[in-house]
Amino acid sequence: MNKKITIIHVFVDGIIFSEMADRYDSMENVENLYYIYSPRKDYALKFIKDERVKIINDIDEYVSLFHNPNIDVVIFYSLPYEYYYLFDFIDDNKYVVWWAWGYDIYYKQGKNAPLIPMKEMYMPLTKEYMDIHEKKTLKTKRLLLFLYIHFRKIVNKFIAKNCNYPKPQKSQKEILSRIDSFYAPLDIEYSLMKEKQEVFTAKRCPRILTWNNVPFSFKEKPCNILINHSLTYTDNHLDVFHYLRNVEIETNRKYIIPVSYGIDGYGGNPNNLKAESKMDDSQTIWLTEVLPLNDYNNIISTASHAIYGTLRQQALGNIFSCLMRGVKIYLFEDSIVYKELKNNEYIVFSIEKDLNTQSLSICLSEREARINFDLCKQWYTSNSPANFRKFIGQEIEEKRTRNS
Repeated sequence: MNKKITIIHVFVDGIIFSEMADRYDSMENVENLYYIYSPRKDYALKFIKDERVKIINDIDEYVSLFHNPNIDVVIFYSLPYEYYYLFDFIDDNKYVVWWAWGYDIYYKQGKNAPLIPMKEMYMPLTKEYMDIHEKKTLKTKRLLLFLYIHFRKIVNKFIAKNCNYPKPQKSQKEILSRIDSFYAPLDIEYSLMKEKQEVFTAKRCPRILTWNNVPFSFKEKPCNILINHSLTYTDNHLDVFHYLRNVEIETNRKYIIPVSYGIDGYGGNPNNLKAESKMDDSQTIWLTEVLPLNDYNNIISTASHAIYGTLRQQALGNIFSCLMRGVKIYLFEDSIVYKELKNNEYIVFSIEKDLNTQSLSICLSEREARINFDLCKQWYTSNSPANFRKFIGQEIEEKRTRNS
């Protein structure tokens, strides 16, 4: 399909916007509309500093875009409950893409159960800490959950009454059945969506990625060790620290622990985690400030090993940055990320079986690092803007043929 395609993007004010928009704008014969609705005429974007984003203050003007015949595609960047009402306005000819971020499939949306229920996201020591912490702080987690639920109710009332957002008329099942194409970072997640949600028939959508010509590299000598990516309980820090308790590393090596974002863990205070970690201060660097991507990649370049304690899909961008830079990765065997990477023949290691002094003293070989690098490059190049343009053009044509 060589005709011009017009895409409306549904997103929030976030730090990754410009990079994402650049990829879509690089596609030939595509017009991208970047709108955010706010009833407040004095509303100003906090994170996005990009002139491509237009703010619409009139709800009728905003929702009219979703049944405008000149718009071909609607792309949702995550699908939280707040977006559900838009499906009441999307006409049958629109091609709908959902890029899942994780929280929108692993956690409840509105009153709906999680789309992919995970039996457990917390390892034993992290779970124990959460339970003890609840008791010490009048059951903080339950209180936060209670407040969160009521906060969502307030938000929904605010949406319905003050923001002029219509109340969703369609059920979650109806919305799931309306998705034409779905992107999640892991193939396992797509399979689980198909398995757990019988009304979900969306095709697997290629993500738009660009290969930034990262040069191949590998570590000849062991150096710093990255641990996790954020201050969240699902990173399972305490269980990772437990496996490191009997590990010894050279005095010139450091553990680097990013805790600059993620407020759901340890009261949102990195000092609480530091106190529980029992890590040697002389060998530990806690990253408490958000860093520009280039600076963060420079830090990754100082690491020869990295440990990620997440069981759900999380920190994937960080993990791929490590894989393509020759960093040796450790994950829990029950991790959905570990299973996916092993299935795809990446060379990654088990926290339970492999995280020890000897293993941390040995880097990936040049051959092993090359295998991971080539797999990363293949993943990025196969998800190029050009491939997405071809895919979406064919899909629009087929959908309109079926509807005619």
